[in-house]
Order: sequence, then C-alpha cells, then structure tokens
Amino acid sequence: MAYPSQKMWLFLTMAVATISAASAASSKTFTIAGVYETKSEVARTASRIDLDQKEIKKLLDQDLDNDDADWLHKAREIYEKGMHSGPYAMLTLNEPLQRQIDVPKSAIVSEKYANSISKDNAKHAVYKLNVVGGNDNYDKSIHGTHRTTNPEWDFKTGTTQFPVMYPEGSTCNVDGNMEECFAGPNGGMVLQGYGAIDYTYDPRQDNKFTSSLKQYSEEEGLRMIYCEHHNGCAYPEYQNFYNYYGILDYGHHWINAAFYKQNTVYTTKVKLAHGNEDFSLLSDKARNEAITTATVAMNIFTSINRLMVEIGIDGCNKNAKDFSSYGDSSAMDSVVEAWDMAAATYAGSALIKSSWSKSDDEDISSSSVQQQKQGTDNEYGTLYFDMVQSLAKDFGVLERFGVGYRSIVNWKIFEEFRKGRVGLSQGDCEGEARHSYNSIVQLMRVPWIQGVLRSAYLLSSTPSSEGAIIDEERGRGAAYLAALLPDLHKCSQTAAETVYNELKITDAADLLHRPDYEKIHRTLEYQFECLRVTCDDVGGYLNKQTGSYFEATRPCGGYGNELSQRRESVTYTNAAAYNSSGSESSSGINFIPAAFLVAIVACAASLAVLVVAINKHARRTGGRPINISGGHIFSLVSSQADYWMSSSSRSSSGSASGSPPRSYDNSGHRSMSLGNSLGSSMTSGSRSNNSNSNIDYAASSMQEVQLQSMSSPLPPAERYFQIASDDNNNVDDSLL
Repeated sequence: MAYPSQKMWLFLTMAVATISAASAASSKTFTIAGVYETKSEVARTASRIDLDQKEIKKLLDQDLDNDDADWLHKAREIYEKGMHSGPYAMLTLNEPLQRQIDVPKSAIVSEKYANSISKDNAKHAVYKLNVVGGNDNYDKSIHGTHRTTNPEWDFKTGTTQFPVMYPEGSTCNVDGNMEECFAGPNGGMVLQGYGAIDYTYDPRQDNKFTSSLKQYSEEEGLRMIYCEHHNGCAYPEYQNFYNYYGILDYGHHWINAAFYKQNTVYTTKVKLAHGNEDFSLLSDKARNEAITTATVAMNIFTSINRLMVEIGIDGCNKNAKDFSSYGDSSAMDSVVEAWDMAAATYAGSALIKSSWSKSDDEDISSSSVQQQKQGTDNEYGTLYFDMVQSLAKDFGVLERFGVGYRSIVNWKIFEEFRKGRVGLSQGDCEGEARHSYNSIVQLMRVPWIQGVLRSAYLLSSTPSSEGAIIDEERGRGAAYLAALLPDLHKCSQTAAETVYNELKITDAADLLHRPDYEKIHRTLEYQFECLRVTCDDVGGYLNKQTGSYFEATRPCGGYGNELSQRRESVTYTNAAAYNSSGSESSSGINFIPAAFLVAIVACAASLAVLVVAINKHARRTGGRPINISGGHIFSLVSSQADYWMSSSSRSSSGSASGSPPRSYDNSGHRSMSLGNSLGSSMTSGSRSNNSNSNIDYAASSMQEVQLQSMSSPLPPAERYFQIASDDNNNVDDSLL
C-alpha cells in the first residue's frame, strides 16, 4: 500500500527514536548445549539453519503422504535459497548517496580477516549502521543493519545496491510472510549517520537469506580453492573430499542428484570421480532419507570445518603476524566469533538458550541440559548434535547425566570447542586451537561410521517384507557412506572400495544384493586407528528388544591385536565431570587423578620409610634385612597405578566394563602407563603442539602404503559454479 511521502516520513521520524533504545539494550549471553557460552548474535543467527533442515524434512514427508510434486519443489527451494538463517533485503537506492556517511566510533563492531573471492586477506574493520523503515502499511517499524568494511566505498563508488540485514529471528519471507519486511516496491528508510533514503525493490525476490544448506557446499569449495591459489593454505580435510570426488561442490552435486532422482553421473564429463550413486533406482522414501541425512553429514560438516580452520585458526595466525593488532583487545573478536558460529552450527538453534549475562562461576550446564530432558524426540534439534545423539542411543555409547543419558562423543566435542575457544582467545593458534580442531573433526567421523554399520546390518538382516525399513536404510546408508568414503579412501583405497562395493546402488542388480555385514564391519575396524576413532567411540549396534548387542555387532576392544576382543554387554557409566561441575575445576584440572597421584607418592614414601626402619632393626638385632630398592617400590606402586588409571579412564569415557584394560587419549592412541608418562612429561606437554599430529594418516599395512603411493590428486571436473562476485544477487557474507 503506497502512502503519501509526507505521512511515511512522519512515521519514520517517530520510529527512528527507537534506534537508540535498541542500541542501548544490555548484552545477552547465549548458552549452546548447556555448556558453551557466547555473546555472539551472529552465532545464534548461524544456528537457525536447523529450521531449514526441519522444514525440508517436513515438506519431504508431506510429499510422500500426498504424492504432490509441489512439496518436493518447495523443499528444494529452501535447500537452495534458505528460509531462516540471516534474512536480509537487497534494496536499490533511487539515487547514489550524495554525501559521505558520518560513522560513529560505536559503529565498529569487529575487525576480521577473511579469505574471500572479492577481498584481499588483510584485516578489515566491520561497521554496523542501524537502519529503520516500515512495513507496507507503515504502521509497524522495521529495524535492520547495514554492514560495511569501508563506509567511504558506498559514497565514492556511487553504488545503489544496498543490503540491509533484518534482526535475528525475523520472519520476513518465511513461508511467504511479508509483514516483517520493508515496504515495497517503493519505500523510505533512515540510515544512521546519513538520514533519509528512498529505495525500490521487489519484496518477493529481493528478501533473501545469507545462508542455505546448498551454499555451505559451494562456499567451502570456492573459498578453499581460492585460498590455495593465493599464497597457499592447507586444509587436509577438505582436500581429502576434493581428491576423492574430483569436484568442488561435491556435497551439492550428490544432494541435487537425489532431489531430481538422477544418477550422480550427469554426463561422461560431469560426474563424481568416485562414489557415484543412481538415485533413479531408489524409492521416494529412500531418496528423502538420503537428502535429509546428507545435508547434515556432508554440508553441515563442511560449514563447521570451514568456520573452524579458515576463519578461526587461519584468522588467528594472520592476527599473530599483524603488528598493527598488538594491544588491540578486539582484534581477535571475529576469529573467536567464527569458532562460536561453528559450535552453534553443530548444535542448532534448538539447543541455544539466551539469558542475561552471568558470572563465569555460575553453573549453567546442569539446568540447561535438564530442560532438554522434558521435550520430545526433537529436543536435540535437527543438526549434527542430534545426529550424534540418535546414533549414540543405537550404539550404546551414552553416559548417565542427571535424569537422562547423553552422547559421550557430543560432550567430548563440546569440551574441545571450549578448549579451542580459549586457545584462540589466548592466541595459541597452532597449539590448543589446532589440537581441538583436529579432535573435533576426528570425532565427527564417528556418526558416519555408525550410520554405515547400522544400515549395513539392517540391509543384511531385514526381511524383504519390511520394505519401509529397507528403503529408509538404503537412503541413510548412502549418505553416511558418501561422507565417510573420502577419509576412508585416504587411509586405504582397498577399504573404501570394499565398503562402497557392498553398499552402492548403481544398477538394478544392486537392489537385490544383501551387503556382507561382517566384511564391512571388519574392514572399517581395521581403519579405526587411521581414522583416529576408537572402538569405545563407535560402540556396537544394539538389539532394541534386549538392549544388548547382536552377536555380529559386538564392538572391538582396541587397535591391532585387540580388535578381536569383543565386548559382551553394554554398561552406561556416570558422566565425566566437565568444567563448572563435578570434580573438574574451571581451570580444566581434574582433581581425582591428581589426588590419587598424591596418595600414590605418599604410599611409596611410607613404604620406603617402613623398609628403612625394618632394615635398621634387623641390623641391630642380627636379623635378615629386606632386600628391596627404591626402584622396586616405584615399579610396584606404578604398575598398580597404571592399572587403576587405565580402568578409570575407560570408565569415565563411557566404556563398558567388559572392554580390555586399555585407555585411549584424545587422539585415539593408547595412553601411556604411569611410569612412561612420568618419564616423558619432562619433554612433552599433555596436548601436542604439532599441528599435524592428529591429522596425518598412517596406512595399516605396507600394501596400503603402496596403494597410496599410486594415487594422485584428481583434476577438477569440468563443471564450476559461477563466481559469486559475478552474480549481483549474491552478497559477501563477511559483511552480513
């Protein structure tokens, strides 16, 4: 509805007064999964991608129930364009800005580094300018922000394209809702530091979202390949995927083929180099499960990986070399914020609670997680956290926590998120932060393995009459396999080919094939050490009727010779203590082992004093002295301590009591005995500073070493998506 200009500006004059009130609002603290705190609203915005995932799943279910192609089209549109995360309006100014924006110092919100296809790698200040407009009827004020790294650029270049971010949680253009959007096609707004501006835009076409599940796949490929071509940068995890699939946007290529029920071999030139699937052979149910699993297992994973390593660790390293940043407390804000965004994207908005800022000593983890216990099966959202929790139930890798159970892997990952954040905050880029990044990536492989094993077992044992289960597992298994294959191939080409050949769907004969579960299970277990996961991390698929393992699914006992040692039963231990609760202090020191060591030392000293006293008495009375040295005493005590600590470590990590008396450190290697650890602690820290210590791969046999030497990076497929800077509809997300 077009109002007279005089009335419109009168409304905006009154509404603009609310800008100051909004700017003065107190800062809030957001708590992710009950244990990770951040004040970043950008992280909260990033987490809302879980609402896209939830909507896509709902639409695909409706497509099955109603056999209506329109539901499938809507789901694909949300996948490609987004519908919740980072809403913004691309406004077109009626005329270029006539004067320079008067930017207040308070408008500088952060300084950031970014590897972008349209900007250099220097540090840039990010300015956030408030904007206020109105809806179509001009009876409701619409607030937003315009972000820029160079306020003079908007004026000097004469640009008329003017992106404005809506506030977090805005429902503009969600399901076609225009009530919370700027008025259109003509309207006016007030820009902080400038004044009144007239604009035009198409509300249906120009209200967009900065993030979509499709974009995650495209963005990582563009940015990381660009980075490699500009002074070089190493991203081993992405490189594994690129080498295996031979295409930049491998995740989108795979998911797009599923949406259209096509073969991933589009043409003889446009195809995946390995791991192709023919979705035309699958049912709609299988296709839908493949889509909703792959969007998380592949595309969400790739976004978390990029945020941690490219913007987080790389930004940290650039800041360390930038002398202009010394003494600037805000220089690392954007780096830490990227890490926060990774944690938020892992969890999703369903696991984010907001509260007024709390003291660092307040225990928030218990109450927040307890609230999650009262919900439904969707209490953990729809993203990676939920996927890991669901599979942890299926594989018996939970620990008791409060009134319920939680995934051990999820809480290991969030402990690493917290440690990595501290590392970045302290500028420990290649030490604590790099170690946490490596540990998180390795632990995120666990649900891929579990998903493949579950699908393999059910597809091998489910009667043909149970068609719904078979369809479901075919789709899910294909997606988990697609995520796992690149890392598995890096470890062993033979292993990757073995598992792929058992589960692939590339022709009609594959639909009749029953996968050999024993072969798949055995093949994957032999690669656990290379993949940096443990038998305790993965567990074994459970019989839902008995709560115990099936005979064929019992988990292994460890690496090497211990693979054959099978766990007999499932045991859920109590949750290990984390920072602000239990026996582990906020400084990260666990006092139970420390107290035990003190007791051991005291015991050894007491024994030594006793031996000395006995020997003195023996010499005085002519008796026989005890022939025992201090080394013997230490050996005796340390051997008992080694056994205790091994059992304690296994118990605290959620291992079953039936597993062998071995423990594993965070990198997946067996922990050292007490004697060895005391000897080596003088020369090495508890967490390695070697940036490659947990990402390098080791072949499990000479044959695999030879196979690896035969492989070489594959040339990219002859299909590239258009560079974002050439597309006027795309906006640099470093500013949004």
